[in-house]
Amino acid sequence: MMNKILNETYKLHNGVEMPKVGFGTFRMTDPKITKAAVIHALQHGYKMIDTVDVYGNHEIIREAIKESGVNRKDIFITTKV
Repeated sequence: MMNKILNETYKLHNGVEMPKVGFGTFRMTDPKITKAAVIHALQHGYKMIDTVDVYGNHEIIREAIKESGVNRKDIFITTKV
């Protein structure tokens, strides 16, 4: 059931398909836990990571993406301005 949900997308005007569900990183303050959680999420089907600069975890997320083995071009990163 979860994989079905993770595979649902919105088709954008430019034809790109964006995941409907992402992995949120709010209140993930422990770098070790954050990295492990993001790696796990990516390796189990999440294709979108949601973050905000004030969370202070961008560097850890970058490392997790690199270590996950998932191709960066297959991942959406959403943030707020």
